[in-house]
Amino acid sequence: MMVNHSKINSSFGAVFVYFAFSQNCMAVQFDLSETWRAQIDSSVSVGSAWRTQSPSKLLYTRLNGERVGRSGGLATVNVDGGDLNYSRGDRFSTPYKLLSDIQITNGQYGGLLRIKAWYDDALENSGVHSGSQANGYKKGGNLDDSGAARLARYKGIEALDSYVWGKFATGGGETEVRAGRQSIPWGGSLFFQGINQVNPVNFSALRKPGADLQKEMYIPIWSLYTKFTFAGGGAVDAFYQLKWQPSVFDTCGPYWVSFEMGLSTKAGGTCQGAALLPGNTSEAQYRDGNYLPLGDGREGSDSGQFGIAYHYPLELINTEIGLYAMQLNSRMPIISARTGDDPPGALLNGPKSVENIGLRPAEGFWEYPDNIRIFGITTKSKVRGWALGSELSYTPNQPVQRNANDIVMALFQGTGPLGQQSIIARDSGVGVDVGGYDRLKKAQFTVNAATALPAMLYAQKGTFASEVAVQYVDVGDSFTGIRYGRGFIYGSGAHESLGGGHCLTGNTQPDGCRDDGYVTKYSWGYRLKGQLDYSVSYIAGLWVSPNVYFAHDVSGFSSDGQMVEGRKQLGLGVKFSYQSLTMDVSYVNFSDSAKYDTFRDHDYANAALTYKF
Repeated sequence: MMVNHSKINSSFGAVFVYFAFSQNCMAVQFDLSETWRAQIDSSVSVGSAWRTQSPSKLLYTRLNGERVGRSGGLATVNVDGGDLNYSRGDRFSTPYKLLSDIQITNGQYGGLLRIKAWYDDALENSGVHSGSQANGYKKGGNLDDSGAARLARYKGIEALDSYVWGKFATGGGETEVRAGRQSIPWGGSLFFQGINQVNPVNFSALRKPGADLQKEMYIPIWSLYTKFTFAGGGAVDAFYQLKWQPSVFDTCGPYWVSFEMGLSTKAGGTCQGAALLPGNTSEAQYRDGNYLPLGDGREGSDSGQFGIAYHYPLELINTEIGLYAMQLNSRMPIISARTGDDPPGALLNGPKSVENIGLRPAEGFWEYPDNIRIFGITTKSKVRGWALGSELSYTPNQPVQRNANDIVMALFQGTGPLGQQSIIARDSGVGVDVGGYDRLKKAQFTVNAATALPAMLYAQKGTFASEVAVQYVDVGDSFTGIRYGRGFIYGSGAHESLGGGHCLTGNTQPDGCRDDGYVTKYSWGYRLKGQLDYSVSYIAGLWVSPNVYFAHDVSGFSSDGQMVEGRKQLGLGVKFSYQSLTMDVSYVNFSDSAKYDTFRDHDYANAALTYKF
């Protein structure tokens, strides 16, 4: 599965700004005994987000568009529900949220419990234009979250971090031990994801107005963690994770969805299929049973997830070196397929007709590959007021998603780059996998710089952060070999196996027939984020902080969706802070020129009010 990282890229850097500018706020503190003390830190927030750009004709199909009053759709594949559900000016998220941290400590031992409660009024109570499979494609009806992950549902109460810790003097140094549900912030990057993937990411929460990135970005996992700090400098830390958890995404109809299927690894339930026929609407295909069903998938294993790191300070050059090695089970889903005993071309009539004559239809399924090995080295330096960092990571067996359209084409027609593999699988019997990924070598290098800005432009202070990333993955030629990545909405592109430069008949997406948009050997991009803080002299305690974020994916398509050639994102915002009260207002623009960015028509504005106590 290719993931659009436009929001998470800005989120990593925003954590830096959070620490640089957070103001003291009230907290409830009380003594439990002579040595034990408790503290409760809480925040309540309300926000709302609105679409500011109309859906692009390039990103929805003609028939699905006409069903909701939009003409001229040029996309080929029916994965446009999230786009068509919202028009320009529509509200797509209004979360009310409570976050509360309960800490108990006596200085040497302690514990933390973090609780989150939320209710998204827009998703719970506002009708959408097209609907989804979960609500029966009811136009004007509310979306249904019954098939979503718990953290992606429209309302709920969840315990996040919940662990105990202790610190001990050992051998002239200090040992820290933590046990429980926790996040482990490894790595040295600011905006890009590299080594910092010990924990899965809550993509659903990141895209909500008022998101507390420090507390909500990573999903805590049951883990054992220890860190030993040497008396003479340097440290070793290690973890072992006791449970596996995937990253969390919106599914089945909300604004930030670029596919129609749910992400469950269990067959049945809601959003358990993909409407793929170009000749009818998604609603009609699901009604008539003409879709690719989802079968039972494969979750990641609870075992085999661990890591160790060594940090050593080079005082002569004011630099810390970090060495990392870890093994994880994938947090990101891969879509694969499984053969049925339906004949080639059966998709034209749909699995329902196949079942009616006693055959088992082919099916798709989600899986999370195990045993991904990651190695890395980081540097962190301070030079004349600048914090400089770099990170080199290497994964010798990274699972990379094969192009999903090629999987479907191979499964049902036995043609395309994966056609021969599908024929072999079909000849082997029913229920044989048509694999959705290959293990490839991946390397990524990032370099970043951040600083606190002096008084300038009438501001009292400010911050600036930047980062450049280059990624390599050992893919072959997309015209002659296996193709990876690219959004499902674009259909199948030209390939040698399809007759020398041609693609499937009926691909009406103008960029869909090109041999472009697939994962490339090299990709690179950069991120910039700055903020200025103005103290309002006539209102004591009031700060006004305009900020800007810019991301540019200059060249190539990365294996993990972090870089999509030509994608530009500009975020403009202002934060008002008064004691424990904060209001954030922002506008985000995506460049329309990025041909293979499935969210390039998703400009939006949001506002959020947060009170900490």
